[in-house]
Amino acid sequence: MEWKLDPGTKTRGRPIEDPAAWLIRAIERDYKPPSAFETQAEREKRRQELARVETERDKRRQELRAKREQESAHRLGELKTKYGTTQRELDLWGQVLKEIELQTTKATYQTWFRQTQLLAIKDGVAVIAVPNQMAQEWLGHRLHKTIERTLERLLATPVEVDFEVIPPTTNLEH
Repeated sequence: MEWKLDPGTKTRGRPIEDPAAWLIRAIERDYKPPSAFETQAEREKRRQELARVETERDKRRQELRAKREQESAHRLGELKTKYGTTQRELDLWGQVLKEIELQTTKATYQTWFRQTQLLAIKDGVAVIAVPNQMAQEWLGHRLHKTIERTLERLLATPVEVDFEVIPPTTNLEH
C-alpha cells in the first residue's frame, strides 16, 4: 500500500516511506487533520440535522397534500352545484381517461388530460373542464374525435364534446 501525505504538508503528494515515522512526526508537530475530515460527533450532528430537515419537509408535504385534498373536495362540491356533476360523470371520466392513457403517449396524457374533468352530459353534449385556453384549443383540434369516440363507445350513444376553461385554482388532478 502506498501512503501519501495530506496535500497541506511540505512533502505534498510524495509517497510516505515509513508510515510509523510519519505518524510520530505528525504527533510531535501537531499535524492538522485534512480539511474534509469530520469527527464522528460532527457526522452525527450533520445526520441529525438532515433527519430534522427531512422530517420538516415530510410535514410540509403532508400539509400540502391535505390542503390539496380539501381544495379538491371543495371544488368538487362547486362543480356538483354549478353543473350537476354526479358520481356517474366522475366514474365515466375515470374510464375515459384510462382508455385515453392507453391510446396516447405518457407526455400527451400528463400534459393535456391530467387536469381535466367531465362536468356534465346533457342533451348529447359532454362538457369537459380544462385548465386553460391552450388546453381547450389543443384538445379541441387534436384529440376531440378521440374523446368523442371513447365517450360514445362507453355510453353507446352519440356524444358531442365541448370544452370549458376552468382555471386550476383548485386541484382537478386524477
